[in-house]
Amino acid sequence: MRFMVRRKNIGIDVKTNGRTPAHTYSPFIRGYEYFKQLFEGRVSHDTYESMKKELDALKRSHTVNTGGIIDDDQFIEFILKCSSIKEDSGLAYLKALFNIADVISLLDSKYQLCS
Repeated sequence: MRFMVRRKNIGIDVKTNGRTPAHTYSPFIRGYEYFKQLFEGRVSHDTYESMKKELDALKRSHTVNTGGIIDDDQFIEFILKCSSIKEDSGLAYLKALFNIADVISLLDSKYQLCS
């Protein structure tokens, strides 16, 4: 969340009129930039596009932030969910590597490819 608070140059802060709101909001573009920083190029293209569509569905219209705003709580939940997807895809990649190593080992033992 530090990114969302510190990156004042992205979007316009959402004012609360001095009262403590039930929900806090951030400019959508700021959330989107954070999302890109975390996931772009680190998950498959299809997974990234799917996550991006889900993020777009969280956007709300706003009079000052023409790019929209996002509820901070919903955004945090979304990022946590996407992080678990990223970890799952990383595990799948590692398992695939080990499976490939096993196949190479079997082929090598049968055909002596690596000798």
